[in-house]
Amino acid sequence: MTDPLYTFAAQLLGNPLDEHFWKILRASHTVAAARKGDILLREGEICGSVNFLTSGIVRMMTTQQGELHTFAFIEEGFYFTDYVSVLTGKPSHTCIEALEDIEYLRLDVDAIRNLYASSPHAERYGRLIAEYLFIELNESVYSLRNNDAEQRYDDLMQKQPRLANRVPQYMIAQALNITPEHLSRIRRKKATKS
Repeated sequence: MTDPLYTFAAQLLGNPLDEHFWKILRASHTVAAARKGDILLREGEICGSVNFLTSGIVRMMTTQQGELHTFAFIEEGFYFTDYVSVLTGKPSHTCIEALEDIEYLRLDVDAIRNLYASSPHAERYGRLIAEYLFIELNESVYSLRNNDAEQRYDDLMQKQPRLANRVPQYMIAQALNITPEHLSRIRRKKATKS
């Protein structure tokens, strides 16, 4: 099966997926799209969905000293959301922007509750995604506090090797918490070594 959501769920839960669970999982999502530059969530709005990206890339941003700063990129094949806002119903501290034309599958809050009630596989699916995100967040915080800029760059490129060709350099620099000039020096140094 070539459905990217099926591929993701099967990798997470084990292949093949329980047929009943797959049917309710797929039916719970609605198809959506956005254009490059569209803001999908603004700071201060309540996030009402968890979204699975089937094509394109989005960036996650937050305001620092009055300016938006990138802190993560989500590429196709994974979920994007402000999960804290989804869980608490409180206004988001995150802004989400489409960096390319995107297509995604939207899973609204009510659909999430219904999905969890319909299958034990759904609760496990949600838990495994939350665990993955928790680990990613902790690794990111650790890296920002303990790794130098070059190591952070290497880690990002290892996890998301296509970013350098899809995202402006200044956004990558923001995500690494360095200046674009510093990122240029790192990239030149790496180019001379290879």
